[in-house]
Amino acid sequence: MSIWLFSARSSLELAIGRER
Repeated sequence: MSIWLFSARSSLELAIGRER
């Protein structure tokens, strides 16, 4: 199970979406 991985990906997408 990679829950932290999923969380990291979500955070990354959020950061990218916020930057745009």
